[in-house]
Amino acid sequence: MITELLIKSDNPEVIVNVSAMLSQGVSHFKNGTDIHGVPYLKLQWNGGEGSKELPCVLTSAKSISQLIQSWLDNADYSKCESCNGDGSNERGFILSKGIGLELDNAWDSTYYDVIVIQPEWIYYGK
Repeated sequence: MITELLIKSDNPEVIVNVSAMLSQGVSHFKNGTDIHGVPYLKLQWNGGEGSKELPCVLTSAKSISQLIQSWLDNADYSKCESCNGDGSNERGFILSKGIGLELDNAWDSTYYDVIVIQPEWIYYGK
């Protein structure tokens, strides 16, 4: 079982590989923005406060990774603090577990979270 995880990447294969390592299916989700205005998607194995039920339980790495990728394809990438550097930026993501999100001046990490996804610009220097 994975108890803590933090990955920043722009490689969709990472999503598939991490999804395969998850020991639980997902049946609920929660989404919103953190205190910095960055959107997030939490996939959960059971519903916590403010969670919504998925139409079906996702148990395969393929179905979980497809949901994550679909959400990222439509996520708001407007927050780009590193976009002014001397290099290039690619759309990427942060996958985390057991880290918590800063929401409304309080850390939000719940026992029900399987994985948390946020869009992230990945900066490549020259």
